[in-house]
Amino acid sequence: MAPLIYENWLPSDGEYCGKADETEADEKEQKIWKKWLKVTGFILVTIIAPLWLLDKQTILSEEFMTGALFVNVFAVIQIFHVVYLTYRNYVRKTEHDVLGYVMDNQGVLYPQEIAEFTDESLSSIQRMADRWHKANLVSTSYGNDGTVMYLFPNVTAESMVYLREPNYNPLAQLKRVKEQLMQTCCYAFLYSFLAGYAFMNWSHFIFYGGIGAVCAAYRTFYSIQAREEAEQIERIGLQVATHRNGQLTVHELAYNAMVSMKEAAKLLKKWELANIARRIEIGEGFVPVYIISGVVSKECGWLQSGCSTIHFRWGV
Repeated sequence: MAPLIYENWLPSDGEYCGKADETEADEKEQKIWKKWLKVTGFILVTIIAPLWLLDKQTILSEEFMTGALFVNVFAVIQIFHVVYLTYRNYVRKTEHDVLGYVMDNQGVLYPQEIAEFTDESLSSIQRMADRWHKANLVSTSYGNDGTVMYLFPNVTAESMVYLREPNYNPLAQLKRVKEQLMQTCCYAFLYSFLAGYAFMNWSHFIFYGGIGAVCAAYRTFYSIQAREEAEQIERIGLQVATHRNGQLTVHELAYNAMVSMKEAAKLLKKWELANIARRIEIGEGFVPVYIISGVVSKECGWLQSGCSTIHFRWGV
């Protein structure tokens, strides 16, 4: 049997007791209130202090506006990046929730059941399934009563190599993003004054060099993070293929690596072009199944000796 990984499965104190303790709720509310006081104070200081220290003529000068423009452009790029990462995480977690239902249901997705077993609605799952079907990642069939069902090939008990309990809260994620965007706007407002002052009073070479250094550091950090994440996904794909006798489907990779079906299909296509994987098509819809070159199924000695759990941490 494939090793399973249980992540974030422990119940909270509220689940143990049936309801959250009132004292803990009060403390949490006080922390939120203190946090909002700090944020409000930061905003007031950010806005009032520069306006009080600088006169109107200085702020409206061409050099000052040029320096502020650089900072605001960088802030807009940062905001778009945050929104992109948030949307990508939302797609990954919602699709993972649906794929968990598919794995438990032996590779069959009934849209009418989706609201009972996942956090999706009938309309949202219809859009998601249609997108998968259009990309030829799933096939369709019809029951005796004419209801449509989506078929995911090659799903067995061995497909769930890494089992993660769903712990995604879209509302909490949205709240964090709103706070992050608000902080970004406040910092952009403050740094625009600093950049304008620096552009007016310092050498332009030093200013451009500083802007270039910040952009290079930002780019390098996220490039390293993206490369590490891509390597993590590839390792998981090879591990899943090892437990599947060298076979790997898009939905198996997407579920176990907790990525979107589109990202999983893109990686397997990359492997196919690099001759790492060979594509075969099965079923009426010719849904692809990939054979990974050089991967042979083998029994692990530590599994036979009684070890049945792999501890795995997923870095976001």
